[in-house]
Amino acid sequence: MEGYAREGLSDVQIAEKMRISLTTYYDWQNKYPELSEAIKKGKAPVDDMVENALFKRAVGYSYVETTTDFELIDTGRVDEDGKPVMEKKIKSVRSVKKEMAPDVGAAAFWLKNRRPDRWKEKREEQIKVTSADYSLLDEVAEAVKNDAKQ
Repeated sequence: MEGYAREGLSDVQIAEKMRISLTTYYDWQNKYPELSEAIKKGKAPVDDMVENALFKRAVGYSYVETTTDFELIDTGRVDEDGKPVMEKKIKSVRSVKKEMAPDVGAAAFWLKNRRPDRWKEKREEQIKVTSADYSLLDEVAEAVKNDAKQ
């Protein structure tokens, strides 16, 4: 199970591989803490890889792209079907440094999860209302009612 987790399989997929129900999978984890720890241990490196990839995507990065061009050369031989046997020969190798621009969506996701106090989409503010505020609200409501009657 640890190996399946390390491969990036979800809990559902691990249960399927083990040919057990998801309920049994969770029951086993509750019953055998060492199994639960093994699965967590397997998931940790994969989760770290995804976290690192998300971070790189959020801030942007550079990479080298290498392209190899080949040409086919006739060997002068033929195969059992009488077709010429060709060999690949490297014609050229090019390496180009490329830039991956930062991704706004990845950055927003990162910040909302790592700094929710500053980046959460919905902020909850508490407003303290006193009895004087209720009196004022009653006056405003009464004034609106009177205006509506006129």
